[in-house]
Amino acid sequence: MDEQQNFGKGEKVYISLEMGDLTRNLLIVIASFLATAIISVLIKHLLKSNIVMMILLVAAAIVSMFFAMRIAKLYVKGYVERYGGLVIPPAMAAIFVVSSLKPVVFAVLFLLHSAACVFLRQLKNTARLGIELTMLITILGSFVYGAKIGALLGATAMLMDYAMSARFSYFSPVTTGTYILIGLFAGNFSSFGITAVGIAAAVVYNLATSFIIVAFMGGHSEKCFRFGLSNIALNFVLFTTAAPWLLSILK
Repeated sequence: MDEQQNFGKGEKVYISLEMGDLTRNLLIVIASFLATAIISVLIKHLLKSNIVMMILLVAAAIVSMFFAMRIAKLYVKGYVERYGGLVIPPAMAAIFVVSSLKPVVFAVLFLLHSAACVFLRQLKNTARLGIELTMLITILGSFVYGAKIGALLGATAMLMDYAMSARFSYFSPVTTGTYILIGLFAGNFSSFGITAVGIAAAVVYNLATSFIIVAFMGGHSEKCFRFGLSNIALNFVLFTTAAPWLLSILK
């Protein structure tokens, strides 16, 4: 009898704790949605800059992503879906109050780019491939925002690549500097179309950086060849499919 009573009490406590968790999570979701919406509206009215909005959206999304990962590690793996859902409300709130689609598109591109970098990091760089969105971000940014912003976005994406994949090296000035130059000059060739400019820039980038790295910096030719070939192939696909569509909705 005592055992049954203890079992009943334990079950009630368990149910109570579960209800407490659900209530707390619901309040967090509502609070995060409202807070993000209010902050985004204030930014929208105080800072009339799509670039500032894009940077803040990327920062908020990355912080939310790492916050969700941290929460998931603190608890059981089975709670990943429940706690990971906390990222969605603030992201949706931010998107709803943005007056332009441009910063949202670039924020998504940066997130996809960072995800690709983290994926390559898991491979321990044993099969270093040219899987990245740096060229797409750079060329698209130059076409949409102009030369200076294109150069800034290119440099940011390249530095993010090094940081997220944990592979900083003395090659970074060459690669980052090349993307800055591509961003500065890509917009001047807009009459040729984003597809032709993007593919040509990918070929020039890989040939130029590979030559400098191998000839003057002791780089391995087989690694540069593998990276360059896969990078040109990926950018060929991106600039013949995604890039024209993205430019059409952003212009």
